[in-house]
Amino acid sequence: MTPDSRLYNAVRKLSPKSGRGLIKAFGTLKRTREEDKGGAERIPLKKRRDEVDIPVGSRLPIVFHQFIRELYSNKIYIPLSVFTSPSLIYINAHTPTMEKIKLNTASSADKPLCVLDTAAFESNCLAEKDLDRDEWTEAAQDWVSFIETVESEKPDHWNAHFGFLEDQDNAKSIFPAILITDIKIRKRYAALPFKFSHELYRNDLNEEVQALKLAHGIMSDGGSVAEYMGGVRGIRQRQRRRLLIDGGPRCSRLGVARQRQRGRGAAWPR
Repeated sequence: MTPDSRLYNAVRKLSPKSGRGLIKAFGTLKRTREEDKGGAERIPLKKRRDEVDIPVGSRLPIVFHQFIRELYSNKIYIPLSVFTSPSLIYINAHTPTMEKIKLNTASSADKPLCVLDTAAFESNCLAEKDLDRDEWTEAAQDWVSFIETVESEKPDHWNAHFGFLEDQDNAKSIFPAILITDIKIRKRYAALPFKFSHELYRNDLNEEVQALKLAHGIMSDGGSVAEYMGGVRGIRQRQRRRLLIDGGPRCSRLGVARQRQRGRGAAWPR
């Protein structure tokens, strides 16, 4: 405050009593601001979440992240490996750093919706084709629970779906075939929902069981489904090459005829 300033001239004209009152008022205002600032710093940034009791030996409560709900609401196929307990925990704990993709929106003015990149998840975390039997069973139960939370009706279709696959007499020995059948059917259902049918399921499972038997000599003991599928693909490719060599042009015409027949209303897209 310089001698030439208006504030200096105004203060100089005050009486001693008025000056003391002004100084006291400034001091009170300063303390009030400091107290307000200190109080604001003591306010927690985020409310503490409620804690739950978890008995010893029990699994953590299932929490389906919004990412998973958005995949379902936008009709995007969700790998079953997303629904294992470690996967659900990982998604909830690492949401900010997980890879996402943008969906095309109806209008360019709309803000693109970012959803979980399921391909990156399978590549970096866990692919559904690599699930073992225990992981698959747990994920299947969580999938049914998830459907119960997002749909108004009971998931009768999925209870029948997994019930059929789990109730096979030799489920343990043919599990690779069961897993591949499950993946194939769920992908078809994601493209076009259909009613459960024992005959259709039995046909698909038998096809994979036969492929498993053919690949049995290629798989190592305790081999993964990826090894099994690699063996199956190799066998099927050799079968196709042999069929082309033996059948010649007739085989090509037969393939075209089958494609046309499927296009006229086959029950399953192959």
